[in-house]
Amino acid sequence: MHIFSESERVLLLLRVSSEKEIIFANNSQPSLGSFANDSLYSVQLFYTDLLGEAQIIHRVNVTNTNITESCANETRVLSLDAIYFSRAFFIAYLTSEMVSGKARIIGKMCLGYYDTDHDGLGDIEEKLLKTNPYDPDTDNDGINDGGKILITGTNAIDNDTDHDNLTDYEEIVIYRTNATNNDTDGDNLLDGAEIKIYKTNALNSDTDSDGLNDYDEIITYSKYGVNATDPDWDHDNLTDFIEIQYKTYGNNSDSDNDKLSDWQEIVEFRTNATNPDTDGDGLSDYDETLNPLITKYGINPLKNDTDGDGLSDYEEIKYNTMANISDTDGDGLTDDKEVKIYHKPNNQRYGFG
Repeated sequence: MHIFSESERVLLLLRVSSEKEIIFANNSQPSLGSFANDSLYSVQLFYTDLLGEAQIIHRVNVTNTNITESCANETRVLSLDAIYFSRAFFIAYLTSEMVSGKARIIGKMCLGYYDTDHDGLGDIEEKLLKTNPYDPDTDNDGINDGGKILITGTNAIDNDTDHDNLTDYEEIVIYRTNATNNDTDGDNLLDGAEIKIYKTNALNSDTDSDGLNDYDEIITYSKYGVNATDPDWDHDNLTDFIEIQYKTYGNNSDSDNDKLSDWQEIVEFRTNATNPDTDGDGLSDYDETLNPLITKYGINPLKNDTDGDGLSDYEEIKYNTMANISDTDGDGLTDDKEVKIYHKPNNQRYGFG
């Protein structure tokens, strides 16, 4: 008979079922994970201290996944019988307990596993799980087999459980991502790709908090040159989200190359930041807004014929007439008639010609 030493005491799993407590059901092997995650049952773990034939059963209580020793040991063991197998043993014993103020004798039975590699999984469990009972870290990822099976729910024979190109150790210890979900933040990018390729935050679907999720910035709107790690990549005071709304480029502060920044066009002048000549009159948005040689004619960058006299703003500049006055010289003839009929856009009173 093998007596376990003090350092080899093994946790014994026990499920509470009325007065008789049996640890296995349907001939299945018990495991800490299945008990600890089963909130429908009151779960208790026991281990024995057989040194000196003291016959004391030490009790450990489990609530969901939190394990704490309650120190409420079974010291009133009336009889105990243990059967040892290779790497496991059964213990059956009688103990007295107070029930409704009366002492009652209750029979209990429990099973212990021997854990050769001290990884928290019994050798028999490791055989069933196909892990190596002589190696505490079968897949060599830095997390022992017991930690993977019982605590993190990861695969102890695969160092990348969710196949996202991050090892379970990297996910659990370094990056705090979910090692059983290859897309922790649900943005349709693999955790490994976010961390190692795109340098985005795998725990935040919108790394730069600009209103666009990382997938959209990297994949959907890639042609617009937006950056998932910088809310305003081109520093034009427009976030990437706004740039996408106006179809401007996130990596070019002047998308239409008209010498006006996208911000000036969208916010200040309300011109089209993707068209250098918003009103199609042959004058660039820059000339119509900031070129003093052109703006002195009263140009409106949103209208190709600002004064509605039949001459485009470009023609008004060409013939030296005012773009915001239909009869520049005040002679009763519109500029359009003077140019197209009389060919005399006389503007003496305005100092032209």
